Amino acid sequence: MVNRREHLREHEKFWESAPPLTHRLKMPNCSAFRKRLDWVLRHAEGRVLDCGCNDGAFTLELVKKGHEAVGVDILPVNINRALDNMPDIPEVTTKLDYYVADIESLPFEDKEFETVIITETLEHLIRPRKGLEEVHRVLKDGGKALISVPNGVDRQPTHYNTFNIAGLQEIMQDLFTTESLESDFGTIYIVARKKTGEVRRMLELRQKRPIGVPVRNIKPRRP
Repeated sequence: MVNRREHLREHEKFWESAPPLTHRLKMPNCSAFRKRLDWVLRHAEGRVLDCGCNDGAFTLELVKKGHEAVGVDILPVNINRALDNMPDIPEVTTKLDYYVADIESLPFEDKEFETVIITETLEHLIRPRKGLEEVHRVLKDGGKALISVPNGVDRQPTHYNTFNIAGLQEIMQDLFTTESLESDFGTIYIVARKKTGEVRRMLELRQKRPIGVPVRNIKPRRP
Protein backbone atom coordinates (compact mmCIF):
# COMPACT_ATOMS: atom_id res chain seq x y z
CA MET A 1 0.00 0.00 0.00
CA VAL A 2 1.19 3.52 -0.78
CA ASN A 3 2.64 5.29 2.26
CA ARG A 4 0.65 8.46 2.96
CA ARG A 5 3.67 10.57 3.90
CA GLU A 6 5.49 9.47 0.75
CA HIS A 7 2.33 10.21 -1.24
CA LEU A 8 2.29 13.83 -0.01
CA ARG A 9 6.02 14.31 -0.59
CA GLU A 10 5.70 13.16 -4.20
CA HIS A 11 2.85 15.59 -4.82
CA GLU A 12 4.65 18.49 -3.14
CA LYS A 13 7.76 17.90 -5.22
CA PHE A 14 5.76 17.70 -8.44
CA TRP A 15 3.56 20.77 -7.92
CA GLU A 16 6.32 23.00 -6.57
CA SER A 17 8.03 22.74 -9.95
CA ALA A 18 4.92 22.51 -12.17
CA PRO A 19 3.69 25.62 -14.06
CA PRO A 20 0.69 27.31 -12.37
CA LEU A 21 -2.67 26.22 -13.77
CA THR A 22 -3.81 29.85 -14.05
CA HIS A 23 -1.09 30.38 -16.66
CA ARG A 24 -2.52 27.60 -18.81
CA LEU A 25 -5.70 29.62 -19.39
CA LYS A 26 -3.56 32.17 -21.25
CA MET A 27 -1.59 29.64 -23.30
CA PRO A 28 -2.87 28.95 -26.86
CA ASN A 29 -1.68 25.31 -26.81
CA CYS A 30 -3.75 24.32 -23.75
CA SER A 31 -7.11 23.72 -25.44
CA ALA A 32 -7.79 20.61 -23.32
CA PHE A 33 -7.50 22.65 -20.12
CA ARG A 34 -9.82 25.35 -21.52
CA LYS A 35 -12.29 22.65 -22.62
CA ARG A 36 -12.42 21.26 -19.08
CA LEU A 37 -13.01 24.72 -17.61
CA ASP A 38 -15.80 25.46 -20.12
CA TRP A 39 -17.42 22.10 -19.23
CA VAL A 40 -17.30 22.97 -15.52
CA LEU A 41 -18.78 26.45 -16.04
CA ARG A 42 -21.54 25.03 -18.22
CA HIS A 43 -22.72 22.49 -15.64
CA ALA A 44 -22.05 24.07 -12.21
CA GLU A 45 -25.06 25.04 -10.11
CA GLY A 46 -25.42 27.03 -6.88
CA ARG A 47 -22.73 26.95 -4.20
CA VAL A 48 -19.71 24.99 -5.45
CA LEU A 49 -16.92 23.00 -3.80
CA ASP A 50 -13.79 22.56 -5.93
CA CYS A 51 -11.86 19.50 -4.70
CA GLY A 52 -8.20 19.46 -5.62
CA CYS A 53 -8.43 23.12 -6.62
CA ASN A 54 -4.68 23.55 -7.12
CA ASP A 55 -3.98 27.29 -7.55
CA GLY A 56 -7.68 28.17 -7.79
CA ALA A 57 -7.85 28.58 -11.58
CA PHE A 58 -11.33 27.03 -11.87
CA THR A 59 -12.54 28.24 -8.47
CA LEU A 60 -11.91 31.88 -9.31
CA GLU A 61 -13.59 31.55 -12.71
CA LEU A 62 -16.69 30.12 -11.01
CA VAL A 63 -16.89 33.17 -8.74
CA LYS A 64 -16.54 35.47 -11.74
CA LYS A 65 -19.61 33.70 -13.16
CA GLY A 66 -21.62 34.51 -10.03
CA HIS A 67 -21.22 31.35 -7.93
CA GLU A 68 -20.19 31.15 -4.30
CA ALA A 69 -17.23 28.77 -4.25
CA VAL A 70 -14.87 26.98 -1.87
CA GLY A 71 -11.59 25.47 -3.01
CA VAL A 72 -9.74 22.73 -1.13
CA ASP A 73 -6.36 21.18 -1.78
CA ILE A 74 -4.20 18.91 0.34
CA LEU A 75 -1.03 20.88 -0.44
CA PRO A 76 -0.39 24.22 1.33
CA VAL A 77 1.75 25.37 -1.61
CA ASN A 78 -1.30 25.20 -3.89
CA ILE A 79 -3.60 27.01 -1.47
CA ASN A 80 -0.99 29.75 -0.98
CA ARG A 81 -0.87 30.22 -4.75
CA ALA A 82 -4.68 30.32 -4.88
CA LEU A 83 -4.76 33.04 -2.21
CA ASP A 84 -2.11 35.02 -4.09
CA ASN A 85 -4.24 34.81 -7.25
CA MET A 86 -7.42 36.02 -5.51
CA PRO A 87 -8.27 39.65 -6.35
CA ASP A 88 -8.76 41.78 -3.25
CA ILE A 89 -12.19 43.07 -4.22
CA PRO A 90 -15.50 42.50 -2.36
CA GLU A 91 -17.14 40.88 -5.41
CA VAL A 92 -14.62 38.04 -5.03
CA THR A 93 -13.56 37.94 -1.36
CA THR A 94 -17.16 37.67 -0.10
CA LYS A 95 -17.88 34.67 -2.32
CA LEU A 96 -14.63 32.70 -2.29
CA ASP A 97 -12.81 30.67 0.39
CA TYR A 98 -9.85 28.29 0.32
CA TYR A 99 -8.82 25.57 2.77
CA VAL A 100 -5.98 23.08 3.07
CA ALA A 101 -7.97 19.84 3.31
CA ASP A 102 -7.98 16.20 2.27
CA ILE A 103 -10.81 15.15 -0.04
CA GLU A 104 -10.94 11.82 1.80
CA SER A 105 -11.89 13.71 4.99
CA LEU A 106 -13.57 17.00 4.07
CA PRO A 107 -14.03 19.61 6.86
CA PHE A 108 -17.66 20.39 5.99
CA GLU A 109 -21.08 19.47 7.29
CA ASP A 110 -23.39 17.13 5.42
CA LYS A 111 -25.30 18.61 2.46
CA GLU A 112 -23.48 21.94 2.19
CA PHE A 113 -23.06 22.26 -1.58
CA GLU A 114 -25.21 22.15 -4.72
CA THR A 115 -22.21 21.17 -6.88
CA VAL A 116 -18.92 19.45 -6.15
CA ILE A 117 -16.15 19.51 -8.76
CA ILE A 118 -13.58 16.72 -8.73
CA THR A 119 -11.67 17.15 -11.98
CA GLU A 120 -8.36 15.39 -12.61
CA THR A 121 -8.21 14.47 -8.91
CA LEU A 122 -9.41 10.88 -8.36
CA GLU A 123 -6.34 9.48 -10.08
CA HIS A 124 -4.16 11.18 -7.42
CA LEU A 125 -5.95 9.63 -4.43
CA ILE A 126 -4.84 6.64 -2.41
CA ARG A 127 -8.52 5.79 -1.82
CA PRO A 128 -10.61 7.22 -4.68
CA ARG A 129 -13.76 5.48 -3.47
CA LYS A 130 -13.44 7.24 -0.09
CA GLY A 131 -13.11 10.54 -1.91
CA LEU A 132 -16.35 9.88 -3.79
CA GLU A 133 -18.13 8.98 -0.55
CA GLU A 134 -17.07 12.32 0.93
CA VAL A 135 -18.29 14.14 -2.19
CA HIS A 136 -21.62 12.33 -1.78
CA ARG A 137 -21.80 13.34 1.90
CA VAL A 138 -21.26 17.09 1.42
CA LEU A 139 -23.61 17.34 -1.58
CA LYS A 140 -27.19 18.38 -0.99
CA ASP A 141 -29.85 15.83 -1.93
CA GLY A 142 -30.06 15.83 -5.71
CA GLY A 143 -26.80 17.79 -5.91
CA LYS A 144 -24.46 17.54 -8.85
CA ALA A 145 -20.95 16.04 -9.06
CA LEU A 146 -18.71 17.02 -11.97
CA ILE A 147 -16.09 14.29 -12.34
CA SER A 148 -13.27 14.06 -14.86
CA VAL A 149 -10.27 11.74 -15.03
CA PRO A 150 -7.60 10.85 -17.60
CA ASN A 151 -8.94 8.28 -20.04
CA GLY A 152 -6.79 5.17 -19.60
CA VAL A 153 -3.15 4.81 -18.63
CA ASP A 154 -1.39 8.03 -17.68
CA ARG A 155 2.31 8.01 -16.88
CA GLN A 156 2.35 11.01 -14.54
CA PRO A 157 4.24 9.92 -11.40
CA THR A 158 1.63 11.30 -8.97
CA HIS A 159 -1.21 9.28 -10.51
CA TYR A 160 -1.97 6.21 -8.37
CA ASN A 161 -5.07 5.00 -10.21
CA THR A 162 -6.00 4.40 -13.83
CA PHE A 163 -9.61 4.65 -15.04
CA ASN A 164 -11.60 3.77 -18.12
CA ILE A 165 -15.31 4.53 -18.48
CA ALA A 166 -16.47 1.18 -17.09
CA GLY A 167 -14.09 1.31 -14.13
CA LEU A 168 -15.06 4.84 -13.15
CA GLN A 169 -18.78 4.09 -13.35
CA GLU A 170 -18.32 0.92 -11.31
CA ILE A 171 -16.92 2.74 -8.25
CA MET A 172 -19.56 5.49 -8.35
CA GLN A 173 -22.75 3.76 -9.52
CA ASP A 174 -24.21 3.18 -6.04
CA LEU A 175 -23.55 6.81 -5.04
CA PHE A 176 -24.51 8.77 -8.15
CA THR A 177 -26.79 8.64 -11.17
CA THR A 178 -25.00 9.53 -14.40
CA GLU A 179 -26.71 12.39 -16.26
CA SER A 180 -24.23 12.76 -19.08
CA LEU A 181 -20.97 11.16 -20.15
CA GLU A 182 -18.40 12.45 -22.63
CA SER A 183 -14.99 11.10 -23.51
CA ASP A 184 -12.19 11.83 -25.88
CA PHE A 185 -8.69 10.44 -26.31
CA GLY A 186 -7.43 12.16 -23.16
CA THR A 187 -10.30 12.66 -20.69
CA ILE A 188 -13.56 11.15 -19.37
CA TYR A 189 -16.21 13.68 -18.27
CA ILE A 190 -19.21 12.65 -16.13
CA VAL A 191 -22.05 14.82 -14.84
CA ALA A 192 -23.78 12.92 -12.02
CA ARG A 193 -26.55 13.45 -9.46
CA LYS A 194 -26.36 12.32 -5.85
CA LYS A 195 -28.42 9.27 -4.94
CA THR A 196 -30.15 9.39 -1.56
CA GLY A 197 -32.15 7.21 0.83
CA GLU A 198 -30.88 3.64 0.61
CA VAL A 199 -27.37 4.85 -0.23
CA ARG A 200 -27.11 6.75 3.06
CA ARG A 201 -28.14 3.68 5.06
CA MET A 202 -25.63 1.52 3.16
CA LEU A 203 -22.79 3.93 3.93
CA GLU A 204 -23.71 4.07 7.63
CA LEU A 205 -23.63 0.27 7.82
CA ARG A 206 -20.29 0.14 6.03
CA GLN A 207 -18.73 2.58 8.54
CA LYS A 208 -19.76 0.28 11.42
CA ARG A 209 -18.13 -2.83 9.93
CA PRO A 210 -14.74 -3.98 11.25
CA ILE A 211 -11.81 -3.02 9.06
CA GLY A 212 -10.83 -5.81 6.68
CA VAL A 213 -7.90 -6.40 4.37
CA PRO A 214 -6.81 -3.10 2.81
CA VAL A 215 -7.19 -2.63 -0.93
CA ARG A 216 -3.89 -2.15 -2.72
CA ASN A 217 -3.43 0.74 -5.13
CA ILE A 218 -0.85 -0.26 -7.72
CA LYS A 219 0.79 2.12 -10.15
CA PRO A 220 0.84 1.08 -13.84
CA ARG A 221 4.05 -0.72 -14.71
CA ARG A 222 6.49 1.29 -16.70
CA PRO A 223 8.06 -0.35 -19.75
